[in-house]
Amino acid sequence: MKKNHKKNDIISTINITPFTDVILVLLIIFMISAPSIYLTSIEIQLPRGTNKNAQTQYEEIIGLDKEGNYYYKNKLTKKEDLEKAFKDKSVEEKKKIRILINADKNTKHGDVIELINLFNQLEYKNVYVGTSK
Repeated sequence: MKKNHKKNDIISTINITPFTDVILVLLIIFMISAPSIYLTSIEIQLPRGTNKNAQTQYEEIIGLDKEGNYYYKNKLTKKEDLEKAFKDKSVEEKKKIRILINADKNTKHGDVIELINLFNQLEYKNVYVGTSK
């Protein structure tokens, strides 16, 4: 059986290939852009600190382990005792003293920033964070 088609007959089939192509392109664009939209919608309050050039010699070295324990002059100490030890220095000493904070790489970021902020509140100008080569 042969179908007779005339030139003026209307083709009533729908070609969905272009529609599928457009949908797939939109899906790919959405998949690429979704993570950045998600990450920018999360509000994170990051601690603040300052970064200065490294010095080779330090007058004071503070240690901070991964449990958040403080070490001053190779002895375990409390944060309050650390604050007392550095609080009574003169303004000129505070400008000259270079303090190095050696923190374990697994220490919480916030603990390190709290220690930096402590020295900033005590008006020490030269506070550095130690790194390994």
